Amino acid sequence: MEAGLRTENRRAALVEAGLEAFGTVGFAKSSIKDICGLAGLTQRYFYESFKKKEDLLSAVYGQVVNGVLETGWANVEKPAKTPAQAVTRTLRTYYQDLLDDPRKARILYFEILGVSGRIDQEYQAATKRLVDLIAHALSRAFPALSAEQLQRTIVPTGLAGAVNLIAANWALDSYATPLEDILLQVQALAQLLDGFLKTSPEGVPA
Repeated sequence: MEAGLRTENRRAALVEAGLEAFGTVGFAKSSIKDICGLAGLTQRYFYESFKKKEDLLSAVYGQVVNGVLETGWANVEKPAKTPAQAVTRTLRTYYQDLLDDPRKARILYFEILGVSGRIDQEYQAATKRLVDLIAHALSRAFPALSAEQLQRTIVPTGLAGAVNLIAANWALDSYATPLEDILLQVQALAQLLDGFLKTSPEGVPA
């Protein structure tokens, strides 16, 4: 195995170990030594890929965000009979992923906060990507809405906030509410939005 590939594999092992450590014990309570132990590597190899623990958090967060958003874009591009159906399908996949791997929710909504200005900026950039995804989903569901109109509204930002807040509160409640119950409520909200945008085009700035 060539040296470059070995380095890549070690980095991937550290990122997976970071997901496990930060997603279970937490960022503050996880040491580099602990992470290396989970990865089966010496600390020497940690510094081969990362300068400090914050850099690993950035890599873990980026990997989780990219996975979530790539799946979201794929779902949005699939045909759907109604906007509510599209919303429900996309969120079902997203929330099921968090339920299957609660480490991701802990990284996305809790461990990422207040670490540093740099990490805060990455969090804000990820939120902007989610807003862009939601704006695209709305433009597909409601062709009469232009991208310019959506950019002048708070609707995509508000919906992104709702998606995140629902997920964060669900995680804090240890996923006590059945997923189907959450999706029924989300679907009802999507239907309300559908009706509003169809009957009140003046509600969206021209």
